[in-house]
Amino acid sequence: MAVVGVIGAGISGLSAAHFLSKLARSNVKKVIVYEASDRVGGWIQTTRFPDGTLFEHGPRTVRPIGIAAQTALRLVEDVGLSMQVLFLTGSHPAAARRMIYAKGQLHYLPSQISDLLKVRPPFSKAMIKYLTKEMVTKRGRLEDESVYDFVSRRFGDELARYAADAMCLGIFAGDSRKLSAKSCFPLLWDKEKDRGSVVRGFLAPTFGAKESESAMHSKLSTVARSGRWFAWSLQEGLETLPRAVETELLSDNFVEIRRNDPVTKLGFLQSGKVEIDSASGRSTVDHVVSSVFAPQLSQMLPPDMAPLAADLRSISAVTVAVLNLQFPGDILQHLPAFGYLVPSVEQSPLLGVIFDSWIFPQHAKSSDEQPITQLTCMLGGAYFDHYFGPLNATTEQRILEAARMCLEQQLNITGTPLRYSLRVHQNCIPQYHVGHAEKLARIKGFIAHNKLEMSLIGSSYGGVSVNDCIHGGKKVAEKLAQFGTASYASYQ
Repeated sequence: MAVVGVIGAGISGLSAAHFLSKLARSNVKKVIVYEASDRVGGWIQTTRFPDGTLFEHGPRTVRPIGIAAQTALRLVEDVGLSMQVLFLTGSHPAAARRMIYAKGQLHYLPSQISDLLKVRPPFSKAMIKYLTKEMVTKRGRLEDESVYDFVSRRFGDELARYAADAMCLGIFAGDSRKLSAKSCFPLLWDKEKDRGSVVRGFLAPTFGAKESESAMHSKLSTVARSGRWFAWSLQEGLETLPRAVETELLSDNFVEIRRNDPVTKLGFLQSGKVEIDSASGRSTVDHVVSSVFAPQLSQMLPPDMAPLAADLRSISAVTVAVLNLQFPGDILQHLPAFGYLVPSVEQSPLLGVIFDSWIFPQHAKSSDEQPITQLTCMLGGAYFDHYFGPLNATTEQRILEAARMCLEQQLNITGTPLRYSLRVHQNCIPQYHVGHAEKLARIKGFIAHNKLEMSLIGSSYGGVSVNDCIHGGKKVAEKLAQFGTASYASYQ
């Protein structure tokens, strides 16, 4: 019976501990979670004000589609939060309408079949023409390429400049000219490789197609599917989820959570066991699961693992300033939408704005019951240093002034907010640059070749969404449940 150490109590690490407690009790007798800070949840952070207003400082909505999404909904159900779920259906204006700010104006992106035949600014042609071009473009020969180059080659430069670039900012806060198409959008990449065309790949019949992984079905995922949910959150904010997972884990002696206990060093013994040095002392475990940012893990490794440490260290991340704002009045009544993104060609420090009071008005309240508008601005990302300079040299006032100017120019908002909150999240979103897949192959190969009892999960490797992080925790628990420790290749 093994003891497993989990480094990091963000949603990835907590999910690993949760699913180990559900699936691996035949092979694992104890899980120890090491958390450097005094809280769990990582980048999932919610502030609740006395009047009921919620500010989400990190993720705020979760998509319900796909195997990973089913795992996340299973986790919600497991920890007793099903009755606290808020959801949007696909027909809701906030779900059906997305915008970008381009050429000095806000533009709705095509959202229905009839839009394919229309010329919709900022694009100069009807969308059907870009799709037709893609269907007759030859299959690429590169092992990987940037998202910008991939979309430009297959659909044309306009879609790369406005649509793909904006999508990269919205998901990764990253530079589409550096991000890997293969790693960031594997579904699109695989459609081209398998079918010779992204469009033809999506149009091809899929009868009898089998899922490569088992889904964790739950009543909640069935409700989401039948109700055609577009996105979900929780009544008390998303941070309710990691807190509920922690509460559930602490009720079971199977799991120990050590807050304020940063891991400083890992030692891999000839016996196969792993020594973990942390602020509280030294522990020996049979397997270690790291959910922390890859460069953080690199600093814990012994000197003889320099090649592995170098690859981990080369996975970069971007810094994002998150500004939550609340204004008096319904100043977005004329813009029923999820929000908008700002392509990098617009030379704006603002990556995008989320219209929180349109998405979940339950989170946007005022003490006097008067209409209010709630927004969240995302700034910086891959361009943080360009607009604000080094993080240690910039000021809160500089970021606030940049946001104020952008909101005035793009939304004509000039009033004083009722309240605001600014948080600058350093290295919060890992960047899968071109060559990321090959880098991961080297990392996994090193672990397997050296028979290291270590698994890697979290946003540094295979997906940055909440769903991806939760699903990664479930997958490592399944492997430990099936194979136990000392089955190195099975973890890769």
